[in-house]
Amino acid sequence: MTPEGWRTQGEPPTERRLLRQVSIDPAHMIAFLREHYAQRFIPQGGSKVKWIIGPPGSGKTHALRMLELAAAEDGLLTVALDAGATPLRGIQEFGQAVLAQLDTTQVLRGLRDRVIRRLGYDTTSIPPSTTLVDWLVAERGRIRDTAMADIREHVDQMLAPVDVGLSLKVAVSFKVGELLGVPSPDTDTLDAWLTGAPLRKPLMKRLGLTEALNRQNARTILQGWAVLARTAGRGGILITVDQLDQLVAPKGDGTTVYYTAGRREETYEMLREFIDDGDVLPGLWLVLAARPALYQDEKRGISSYPALKDRVSTELTSVELNRFSDWLDWDSVFAADEGAMRRVADAWAVATGGRPHVAPAAGSMSQVRRTMLASVGGPAPHHDAWTPLADREDPLGSEGGPNPSDETADRTGEGGSHLGH
Repeated sequence: MTPEGWRTQGEPPTERRLLRQVSIDPAHMIAFLREHYAQRFIPQGGSKVKWIIGPPGSGKTHALRMLELAAAEDGLLTVALDAGATPLRGIQEFGQAVLAQLDTTQVLRGLRDRVIRRLGYDTTSIPPSTTLVDWLVAERGRIRDTAMADIREHVDQMLAPVDVGLSLKVAVSFKVGELLGVPSPDTDTLDAWLTGAPLRKPLMKRLGLTEALNRQNARTILQGWAVLARTAGRGGILITVDQLDQLVAPKGDGTTVYYTAGRREETYEMLREFIDDGDVLPGLWLVLAARPALYQDEKRGISSYPALKDRVSTELTSVELNRFSDWLDWDSVFAADEGAMRRVADAWAVATGGRPHVAPAAGSMSQVRRTMLASVGGPAPHHDAWTPLADREDPLGSEGGPNPSDETADRTGEGGSHLGH
């Protein structure tokens, strides 16, 4: 999203510098989530499902983009999905969508560097364009076949204790070997398997792969990548899903994904499993954004699937601000921050010529956003309290934010209440 696009459409920019420039952090919520989850809980092997709920314009998508930027800066791999643009009808489609975006190269490179260090070499001594095998032959006088056999043995030893599925371990072993200079039998088939593409059994059998991604193993494969990411020093994986309320949307004109009753229930069951099985999904963080219709629609929403409704119903009872709650009402987050609307006006000024077109009004963030969008192109009124963005603190930093140790919560970060409706 360009600066002009952000100004006229109100959507969060995609360019990182601009996103940081125009963002605010209501109630220090992003800083809190970053410190407690991206920097601590997830890298330590925790798993969590969070919900960000709000009407159009409340800042849900912007919050996701801010979380993604913060998590990436803290070493997590990030995947950003949109349930209205990409089919997420059940665990198999969800897994394929994640693998299509997941930067597995970063994981493979981290594992490659671990092997180099296991062999007693400094990764900085090897030129970026040179494999370890070529370097050992040229600089250490090693025989190529002997060097490759030694490297293959160390790759297998490194991966042996890593708790991932057999096929994933085989594929990753081959790909790490390639980065180190050990050729694999079939690079194209390996690359296709790693992205979740369907493959013929003879091709997989040749490589020792027992099965491609399917409904039965998709969650195990995602779990495996989270484990491998932490093994490679990447902390874990953050997966964000925007527009999850598309699950309850009626059939449209074909421009957005339509979810039948059966497919919708598959997706609800997938989410229920992610919530229940957190203990066996170390390093996986799922953040879901949706409009209130997702739980207000009794026929198609969460209420229509008791197994999932039971998991989130306790989050819908409290009006107290609880930063550990898994169900975050984003309008209520803004309401809990007395100066948030003023800072929104500051950010808006950057995109509208240096001063806000409208003073922050009482009401929800979505109401203020509609007013500001309607004002684009009009005169900028006098605003005595306007503060340039340059004078604000970094919205993604944790300085000045709450200390998670001040909150009451157990190791899973479950607080048992939400932020109010």
